[in-house]
Amino acid sequence: MNKKTAPKIKNIAIVLVVISAFLNTTMGIWVRILGSHFANFQQICARSLMGGLLGLIVYTVVRKLKYKDFLKMTGKDAFFILIRTLSLVVGIGLYTYAIRAGNFSNVNMIYALPTTAILGVFILKEKLTLMKSLAIVFGFIGIMLISVKSLGSVTVFGFGELAALASTFFYSYNYITRKFISKAVNNEEIAVIGALLLGIIAFAISVFSGNNINNFFTIDWTIALTILAAGVTFILIGVLNNYGFQYLEAITANNLFTLESLFGLLIGVSLYREPPTPVSLVGGILVVSSALLANYSEKYEIENEMDL
Repeated sequence: MNKKTAPKIKNIAIVLVVISAFLNTTMGIWVRILGSHFANFQQICARSLMGGLLGLIVYTVVRKLKYKDFLKMTGKDAFFILIRTLSLVVGIGLYTYAIRAGNFSNVNMIYALPTTAILGVFILKEKLTLMKSLAIVFGFIGIMLISVKSLGSVTVFGFGELAALASTFFYSYNYITRKFISKAVNNEEIAVIGALLLGIIAFAISVFSGNNINNFFTIDWTIALTILAAGVTFILIGVLNNYGFQYLEAITANNLFTLESLFGLLIGVSLYREPPTPVSLVGGILVVSSALLANYSEKYEIENEMDL
């Protein structure tokens, strides 16, 4: 990366990750609506294929996609695209179950765990600075304050909460392995290929699980619009995440993702009329502080690199 363009590119990546964090929060809304009509892997199939097809159409028209470009990807690229997709199959499957079956407060708290930052340190060998450590701690405490409505609820864990805990690692692995894919395949192509492949695998799983295939042919306009909204959300998340994790350290991106908890609080107030408690407001302040600290840490490192 050119030293003159590095600050601009990383600043754009930070903004895109924040947008992705918001879209991740809204995905729970689509999951709950679609859950009234589809089995878990059926709705994963519907929203993934919709997102992949929309992405393919837009990418073909806007970027004038040449399908021979896909032949430029290396065997390593294809391997990691497949591995990342399989990790999403498990991660999204567990997430869909957790958001429908688990205690909402506990599930949110579990997704606050800094698994992406931890895997970034151990797999990518990223440096855990004091500033980044403080950002992780602030974000984790903030999300706990937002998510836990009563101290007694922290100790209540069921299968939904356990599924959420497991899914965080599969999501995090998907995020950080973006760095293992070469520039032969761009972020849009990775997102489209991954979405279509995920949709096909999810459909196969739903069929082998014995789900009623007629669910795909008996949808009303509400479900159809929800599938469209979920598909748009899904493909945008894929592109934005790929871009963000291409240029940002996993630790920094992880801290920015803590904003999901704050966005969840705001959506709860505006959509579900859930007024925030004083404790939740303190948690929101800590979450914002965590994101700002992560942003400052990234800019500080960029400036140091340019001075070298």
